[in-house]
Amino acid sequence: AAKITEADTVFGQVEIGFSVAPLIATVENARRSTIVIAVVEMVLVALFSFVLGLYLTRQLSQLRDASRRISTGELGYQLDVKGRDELADTAKAFNSMSRRISNLYDQVAENERRSRLIVEASLDAMIGIDHRGDIIEYNSAAASIFGYRAEEAIGQELASLIIPAQLRDAHHKGLEHYLKTGEGPVLGKRIELPALRSDGTEFPAEVSIHAEAGSEGPIFIAYIRDVTD
Repeated sequence: AAKITEADTVFGQVEIGFSVAPLIATVENARRSTIVIAVVEMVLVALFSFVLGLYLTRQLSQLRDASRRISTGELGYQLDVKGRDELADTAKAFNSMSRRISNLYDQVAENERRSRLIVEASLDAMIGIDHRGDIIEYNSAAASIFGYRAEEAIGQELASLIIPAQLRDAHHKGLEHYLKTGEGPVLGKRIELPALRSDGTEFPAEVSIHAEAGSEGPIFIAYIRDVTD
């Protein structure tokens, strides 16, 4: 405000002012806009998080289901890979691993098939026993020589099945000695011993025994030939 004076006489005053209402309204509008923008951002972030979580959960669920399929024997199972993110790279690595497992399994199965063909083609009886003396391998030549089918022999104790009674004690002692010392005087040699058929008759047999390491203990493979003639 400014006074209008002349010779010490005040004639009036001039006052200049402006309204702050528009400024207050502008600030209020800006505050409201800021709140709206913040709310929209929060909604968008929540929506994005939900979508991302749903995507990650679905991808991880597919990996889990694929792992279960492989564990139940569905080797070589492949995931449907989509995208180029880290999960897609993980899925590709999983598919590669699954193919390698399937290929290795096929190779092992083929090797086992070939080994089985070789064993079955042998004219000599081949009998495998574990560290307890129980039969774990038994080929068709053994069935022909001893008279027991494979399903009858496997799981039975070798000594009570094909070794004559007078030699069973020596067999048990020899097995026990090897398990304690790792020494077997007859291993890797051809020896002639009497053997027992399923009908109770004895016959002379040429025997060669070899020991191999197993996961639970030594495994013994015996090659037996009927030398009656």
